[in-house]
Amino acid sequence: MEYFSPFQESDERGDFVKLFSSPWTNLEPWNLEETFYSTSKRGVVRGLHLQVGESANWRLISVIEGEIFDVLYDLRNESSTEGKTMIKFMSKTETSSVLIPPGVAHGFQAVTNCITLYQSSKYYIPERDFGINIEAIQINWPIEPKIISFRDRNLPMVKDWINFEA
Repeated sequence: MEYFSPFQESDERGDFVKLFSSPWTNLEPWNLEETFYSTSKRGVVRGLHLQVGESANWRLISVIEGEIFDVLYDLRNESSTEGKTMIKFMSKTETSSVLIPPGVAHGFQAVTNCITLYQSSKYYIPERDFGINIEAIQINWPIEPKIISFRDRNLPMVKDWINFEA
């Protein structure tokens, strides 16, 4: 799990922003198979999601507009950060991207209206899309969570995840 700050140049035309470059990390290059984005209203909580089994994927999440309160939870067995939560504010101008390995659940709260870009090393398969309930871990959200999807409210708790077979 690595967070990145953007490279940005601005002039009278506007901005040029590099959200990620493989030399910024020690990882082997990975294939990019999908790119999509979401728009979120202030206060919305999305997650905590991950793809499992043969769909387990690397994800590069980048903030294109606005600010988010980003949350990662490591579900990888025998990882040095297993069971740990990583939290960071991300925005277009500060830390703008995070590279997430397979086995790490991701979610965020929109601190402002925002646009979030997702790039994935594997195609999305709905039957392999899982996650853990935000109530399962102690998160001090910057805004009281009010807009959470029905699906996200009903994701399993961490203790239930332990017994899950992908």
